[in-house]
Amino acid sequence: MVRKSRKRCLCILATGMIFSLCFIPILKVNAAQPQQNEQQAQQQAAQAAQEEAIRAQQAQQAEEELRAQEALRAQQDQQAQEALKAQQAQEALKAQQAQQAQQAKARAQSKQAKAQQTKTTETEAQETQEAENQEEQVQEEQPVAAGSIASEEAGSFNLTVTSNAKLRVEPTVSARSKVTIPFGLKITSDSRVTNTDGELWYHVSYGGSTGYIRSDMVAVEETVSEEQTEATDENVEGEEVAEETQEEAPAETEEPQVEPEKSDEMELSKTEGEVAENNVEAETAAASTSEAPKKRIINSVFIVLICLAVILMSVTLMVFTRFRVVYRSLKDEVLKTNNTQEELS
Repeated sequence: MVRKSRKRCLCILATGMIFSLCFIPILKVNAAQPQQNEQQAQQQAAQAAQEEAIRAQQAQQAEEELRAQEALRAQQDQQAQEALKAQQAQEALKAQQAQQAQQAKARAQSKQAKAQQTKTTETEAQETQEAENQEEQVQEEQPVAAGSIASEEAGSFNLTVTSNAKLRVEPTVSARSKVTIPFGLKITSDSRVTNTDGELWYHVSYGGSTGYIRSDMVAVEETVSEEQTEATDENVEGEEVAEETQEEAPAETEEPQVEPEKSDEMELSKTEGEVAENNVEAETAAASTSEAPKKRIINSVFIVLICLAVILMSVTLMVFTRFRVVYRSLKDEVLKTNNTQEELS
C-alpha cells in the first residue's frame, strides 16, 4: 500500500512538473511579446509621424500653390477691370464727341430754319401790310354798318388758326383789320358772336390788340372751363419741373461685377478634409497601439493565474493522498495491535 501511495504521489508530482514545464515557455513568450509589441507600436508611431509630416508638407505646398493661383487670378481680374474702365472711357468720349457733332448739326439746322422763317415772316408781313393798306382804302370808301352783332355767347374756346386770318374790329368782313394771325397758331377765345348775316365770329386777343376772327378761318378743339385751364396749367408746370430734375440727375454707370471663382475654395476645403481624416486615422492607430500592450499584459497575468491554480490543485492532491496513506497505515497498525492483544488474551 505504501508503495502504491508513493507511486501516486510521484505521478501527481510528475504531472505538476509537466504542466509547469509546459507553461514556463508560454509565460516567457508572453513576457517577451509586450516588448516586441511596444517596439512595433513605436515604429508604427514613428512611421505615422513621418507620414503626417509628409502630408502636412504636401498640404502646405498645395496651399501655397493655391494662393499663388489666387494672386494671379486677382491680378488678371484687376487688369481686366482696368481695361474695361479704359474701354468705357473711350466709348464715353466717342459718345460725347458724337453728341457734340449732333448738337452742332442741330444748331446749324435751327439757324437755317430761323433764317427761312424770318424770310417767310418778312414776306408775309409785306403781303399783309399791302393787304391791310388795300382794305383800309376799301374801308375808307365803305363805312362799317352799326349794330352788326345779332347774338353773343360767353365761354372759353381753344382755337387753331387754319390759314392766315385777319383780326377785325367788328364781326363783319367789311370791318377794318388790325393784324394778321399766322397759320398754325393756337389762341383762346373768351366769347363767340353771330352777326346779322348769320356768320359766326370769335372774340380773341393777339399781339396786344383785340378783335374778331371768322369761324371758317379757325378750328375749334374743345370748350374749356376756367377750373380745367388752371388744372392744365399746374400739370404743365409739374411736367416741366420733372423734366428739369431728370436732366440734372446724373446717370449712374454700373460696373461689371466679377463673380468669384469657387474652385480654389473647394480645393482648399478638400485638402483640409484630407488632413483632418489623416489626423483621425493617426490618433486611432496610436490609441490601438497603446491599448495592445495592456491587453497582452492582462492575458499574461491570466495565464500565470491559471498556472498557479493548477500547481495548487496538484499540491492539494499530493497532500490529500499523503494523509490518506498515513491514515490507512495507522489504521492497519491499530488493527494489528488489537489482533495481537486478542490472540495473547
